[in-house]
Amino acid sequence: MNLLLLIIGIILMQGAVYHYLLKRYKQSKQLILYMVISSLLIIGQAIFMYYTFKDATLVHLMKLFTLECGILALAWTDFREHIIPNEVIVTLLSLRVIFYIWEFIELQNCFFQVLTNSLMSFLLIGLFLIAVRLIAKDSIGFGDIKLMITMAVYQGFMGVFSSIFLSLLIMSIVGIVLLVTKKKKKKDTMAFAPSVLVGLCVSMTMSGI
Repeated sequence: MNLLLLIIGIILMQGAVYHYLLKRYKQSKQLILYMVISSLLIIGQAIFMYYTFKDATLVHLMKLFTLECGILALAWTDFREHIIPNEVIVTLLSLRVIFYIWEFIELQNCFFQVLTNSLMSFLLIGLFLIAVRLIAKDSIGFGDIKLMITMAVYQGFMGVFSSIFLSLLIMSIVGIVLLVTKKKKKKDTMAFAPSVLVGLCVSMTMSGI
């Protein structure tokens, strides 16, 4: 029953993502293909995680896939326009509040541990990234900072650390390939959200957080 609810939730979230992207961009074959393939992959990932991490609660899995679907939208906008839209970040943070309420009802005694981990991760990751931006100017954009602190409140410290590490690794590999093939120059900027999407997906699948 929980697996069915999880899949239904993912389909509804993917529908919301498609509606948002459709409002922002014209319908195209690329967008339709992006949504169809990503939906199938996410549902497959959900089934795998459901049977692999048997102790994971429905609220935990739904929370993670809400984040993933949100970043799916951000990956498309960042790739197309090199921006992280505030409305997606605000929506994700608003939904996180709803998940806090759900966790409070379902987890009870464990809730305050989850809440503390989430808020401390938000604070630590946020301060660290702001310090990096101040020390090394233009090394990281405010959009990327907003994205990563949003991930922190969803995943907690260990989860977001794993996701960011994998995202940076993936982005480095892609950057090297693009430089070697001369499709990018050293001064060219690269969209970070697509690498975050892949890093998050891998991290979630491997660790369940």
